[in-house]
Amino acid sequence: MLILILIILFWLIWVSSTPVGEASGQKVLYERNSPYQQISVIQNGNLRYLRFKNSNQSALDLDDPLRMVFPYTSYLHLGVVARPQPAKALFIGLGGGSAIRKFLHDYPSLTTVDAVEIDPEVVKIARTYFALPADPRLKISILDGRLFVEQSGPAIAAGHTNPYDLVIIDAFTASAIPRHLTTFEFLRAVRKILSPGGVVVANLIGALSGPHSRFFRSMVRTYGTVFPQIYLFPVGGWAGESDVTVRNIILVATLTPDRWDRKVWQSKAAACYKQKLITEEVPDFVATLIEEADLEDAWFNEIPVLTDDHVPYDPQNHQL
Repeated sequence: MLILILIILFWLIWVSSTPVGEASGQKVLYERNSPYQQISVIQNGNLRYLRFKNSNQSALDLDDPLRMVFPYTSYLHLGVVARPQPAKALFIGLGGGSAIRKFLHDYPSLTTVDAVEIDPEVVKIARTYFALPADPRLKISILDGRLFVEQSGPAIAAGHTNPYDLVIIDAFTASAIPRHLTTFEFLRAVRKILSPGGVVVANLIGALSGPHSRFFRSMVRTYGTVFPQIYLFPVGGWAGESDVTVRNIILVATLTPDRWDRKVWQSKAAACYKQKLITEEVPDFVATLIEEADLEDAWFNEIPVLTDDHVPYDPQNHQL
């Protein structure tokens, strides 16, 4: 009986000292509350995840560091279809740095990659746990993304530094969408730091239809007031009006007056892929492009433009 009690006691001590998830094969490598969020690093086999609260933000395949574990990060390369061989890129939002690592590897044309991250703890984690490269082309600024954009504008306008060919906005999560990065004023500032053929790529979270689509539609309308052309690529595709799933949707905004239909996107993506200008499977991704005919005529009815003075939304359920 005494032996049984001791076995039970030792088992209870082991369970209480084992980090959450380790008993199921997961291992908690890091856990801390930063001034901005609850952060953890979880490892499961060869996969390492960065989590904010209970939401996965980034992932690293330890056996293949250049593999994009989350499909949406591969969709970000659609921006290079619209602006091949970019020289200068800005990433707003760092996470584990998987997208940045891939862009630095895949595009030797890049001479400068600026990354802006508001949380210094995230930067430390990306370097310590997610193999963020020490590449001389990469400069990381610990700063609010909007402040960085607004501070960069005057220097670019004066010709003291080159504008950006790509601006990639990846600072949103399902439960945390910074209001000041959704507004007309912010996007107008982004446009001012772009080169003449520059492109914005944004990873947005939302639904294309249904009761949880209003905030997403408002974000799209706001982009449309600033940029001549807006393209939507729901990750994994979209089944039509009956599909009300909240998902990652990649928005590509361009300054060119001519609009590309799906055939043009497919042709340009296929050419980039064939010439090995892009190694991600962009010909497959462009097939998810939402054409205007795919949306209801009333898609923007009673949907406001988001401004610094008016962002009426609930980030928990994506409703205005």
